Amino acid sequence: MALTLKEFRESGLLELYVLDDLSDVDRQTVEEFLMKYPELKKDQRQIENALEVYAEVHSVQPSSAVWENIRTHKSIDGFFRLNKRLFFSYLTIAALSAGIIGALFILNNLNTRNLNLEERLVDCEDNRAQYAAELLLFEQITNEDNQIVLAQPTDKYPNTNIFLYNNPTEGKTYLQLNALPEIASNQSYQLWSLQDDIDPIPLDVFDGQTRLIEVRHESNSNAYAITIEPLGGSQSPTLEELIGVFPVG
Repeated sequence: MALTLKEFRESGLLELYVLDDLSDVDRQTVEEFLMKYPELKKDQRQIENALEVYAEVHSVQPSSAVWENIRTHKSIDGFFRLNKRLFFSYLTIAALSAGIIGALFILNNLNTRNLNLEERLVDCEDNRAQYAAELLLFEQITNEDNQIVLAQPTDKYPNTNIFLYNNPTEGKTYLQLNALPEIASNQSYQLWSLQDDIDPIPLDVFDGQTRLIEVRHESNSNAYAITIEPLGGSQSPTLEELIGVFPVG
């Protein structure tokens, strides 16, 4: 499966490419990404600069005795033998340094990937809990004792489509919000209980972002109603913003 740009950046391939420590197949993959995503050139330069800084900080200066031996050595052959030994010594140090740097980059990428996996696991757990709660709600609204009522919309909001599930036996009420009128950021939807000889009772305030919600049940209700109110709700309904009514009595 092809890597995404994010997965490629987390894979460590670009770091190993800079260190010239890739197979031909992986090298081709990196070069294809560099051609496809020009922004990776900046990543490459940053890695190269980091390696140069690391090499400079950790470079080893030869002792004065080494340079004195080279300067005063009387045998040309001995000079080249000495330089050969020095060359391979520094080559060994450079190889070890490159290996350490590569290991650090790979370890950093592994840690990053582990953190990403942990974050995804948390997201999965959150989603699982959310789906479990939604499934429970769906099971509850299919209860055969539920009274299912379609909202009677007002002329102002004729496209409203809301179902109310009322269960007097268990004292449960739910709303299925299929279509609501739009509201401003400083407004909310509010549910009301309508009963004989008393003022409407303010119930739940909601934003309509969740399609299925449980709301407060009022056993003496003859009907429920939904209005648009200022953000946070009101103590008495704004009748000119009445969305719809659910007769349940």
